[in-house]
Amino acid sequence: MIILARHGQTHLNAAHQSGSAEARVQGTSLAVPLSEQGEMQAYGQGHAMGVWLRDRKISVTRMLSSGARRAVDSGAISFRMAGLDPERVEVDSRLHELCKGNLEGALRSEAYPTEEVRHRVKTDWHFRHGTGETAYEAGRRWLEWFAEVSEPYINRSDAPSRNRRALIVMGHNLVTSCGVWLLTNPDVWLDELPPLTEASQYKIANGTAMVLANTDDRWAVTDHIS
Repeated sequence: MIILARHGQTHLNAAHQSGSAEARVQGTSLAVPLSEQGEMQAYGQGHAMGVWLRDRKISVTRMLSSGARRAVDSGAISFRMAGLDPERVEVDSRLHELCKGNLEGALRSEAYPTEEVRHRVKTDWHFRHGTGETAYEAGRRWLEWFAEVSEPYINRSDAPSRNRRALIVMGHNLVTSCGVWLLTNPDVWLDELPPLTEASQYKIANGTAMVLANTDDRWAVTDHIS
């Protein structure tokens, strides 16, 4: 199975969630640190993850993270709390958040100034964020990464139950939700994509995680850790 964790809160997350007029765009920005609450969320996430893994007798054979500071710092706290060695974490740039190009760091009210633009941000897979990516491009980037790393974690019917293994990934909200939607809806054609809001079901809160497992060659979310 594959555990997809989200980093703890940053001050930019907090401003966006509260609807603050000072909310700014956060994308692939690498230097944004965790807030005090974000650090506490990472501690809680690690404790919950450790209990979850031990209860199910699952061994973690690999850990990956985005290179963004908020993800790296969350992983250092969370993985250690779960009884894992943060020194084993591998950084992969394909796990970075949806890139918002020249809009990153700008006030959200200026980056997305009209109701029409804000509607497209929420619903259109092909809306381009400034000089950055579209949600579809970010989701495909994540999906290509997933195809490369997921093979060892597919549940085989002839594998003994004691050999349950997991990959843990410390990543981001938007790119992960878009990637997981594309992963779990492989038969949908590009010109038949539903509104981007469909991917919202795979968004997770700061400092939480969701579990993907493969059954009959189909991936699905089977649990949440919080």
